[in-house]
Amino acid sequence: MNGKTRFTSILNLKAVDRPPLFEDGVREEVIRKWRSEGLGKKEKLDSKFIFDQRIEIEPNLEPIPAPSRWPMS
Repeated sequence: MNGKTRFTSILNLKAVDRPPLFEDGVREEVIRKWRSEGLGKKEKLDSKFIFDQRIEIEPNLEPIPAPSRWPMS
């Protein structure tokens, strides 16, 4: 299961192999706790976890189909 199918399955309340994991979703206090439990200061989280790829898209807020003429009122 790739990141896209995992994410869309979660949104559609379907079963997934694991929850999506994004690097920016790990809170700073959690990282501090992990460091106090032995995570090295220079150690990257990429070496410990498999993160899903995240793609940010801009939503299209224009009406579809576009009106041929905007109403005056």
